[in-house]
Parts: sequence; C-alpha cells; structure tokens
Amino acid sequence: MLQNGRLNIYLDTDGTSDQNITATSDLRDSKWHHVAAIKEDDLVKLYIDGVNEKEETITVDVDSGLSMRIGFCKDCGTSSLQGFVDEVRVWNVARTQFEIQADMHQELTGNEPGLIGYWPFNEGTGNIAFDLSTNNNDGTLHGLVMWVASSAPVLNWLSTTPSSGILSEGSSLDMTVIFNTDSLSAGSYDAAIEISSKMIHSIVL
Repeated sequence: MLQNGRLNIYLDTDGTSDQNITATSDLRDSKWHHVAAIKEDDLVKLYIDGVNEKEETITVDVDSGLSMRIGFCKDCGTSSLQGFVDEVRVWNVARTQFEIQADMHQELTGNEPGLIGYWPFNEGTGNIAFDLSTNNNDGTLHGLVMWVASSAPVLNWLSTTPSSGILSEGSSLDMTVIFNTDSLSAGSYDAAIEISSKMIHSIVL
C-alpha cells in the first residue's frame, strides 16, 4: 500500500500493537516502480527499484494466519491504492539485493526455488488473480477492477549467452551480454549479472 505516496508495509497482529513500516521515496510520478519487502529474522528491509531504502526492526508478533493484502489500507476507511499493480511475487527465502535486481524486469516461470506465490496479472478480465506458482493460491480482486495494457518496461531486456555453466579451474569462456532495447522507453534500467566460483566469491557487472 502507498501512504502519502510512499511504500507502506502493515504488519497485522490481529490486536492493538500493529506496526507500519514506510519507505522514503514518493512514488507519485506516473512511472512504474519495483518494490520489495524482505524479512530477515526481526529485520524488515524495503527496496525501491532495487535500492535499499529502509530497514526497521519488527517489534510485534505478526499473526501469520491473517490474509495478505496488496493495495489495502486498514486505517484508511474505504480507501485503497490509487494505481496499478503487476507481477506480485512471494518467496519463503530472504532475497538478496543482487537477486532482486536480477529478476525485477523479468517474468518468472513459477518454478523458481523458494517461490511460493506468483501473480503476474495477465488475465485481462474478471476478479480472480491466478497464482502461477506450484501452490495455486489464487487471489480475489476487490473494489473497482480495471484491467489495462501494461506500459511497464519490456521484460527480458537483458540476457547473456551462455546463461549458465561451469568452468574448470584455469579455463576461460567468452560471454555475450545482450541488451534488447526494441521496445524500451527512455529511462534508467538496472540489473545484475553475478559470476561466482570457489576462487572468486562474486563479481557484479
């Protein structure tokens, strides 16, 4: 949910000690933004477009039996998100910043390790958002549902050849990085290519 234009995560305890965590950037600029919330033990991290904007310690015991809601504000009466939502993913692992950046402009297959919910909102009609993960937790859309053609950046705009592989010690391999700009609009785009081995922990290009 957005609170005064800022990403807000509401942790519901089904009691009186609920907790809000709010990022700093104002997203009311008529552009698409990638937002992510990561929970590591008692720490919540908020990312906007792959950048860590806020970290806050959880001080409440969250009731895991309650529903997850996107674009809903518990304390705003009948108000809800005035904007568009696309490509919602839920993971049962704490994603790293590199992983967030690598996937934020790409569609998923639904079979990625740790992915437990994936709603790409490609239905185009109706009030059901189908979960394309292996858990099949379909969601229900409430309020005035309006389907529109996405103006988000083209997915899969960055690729590598080969996309994966293993090199033996002392060997080398030429790798091609491909940028597909055919349908990209003007703007800034971020992604991460990570190369790791027993000798080199990680290189980010």
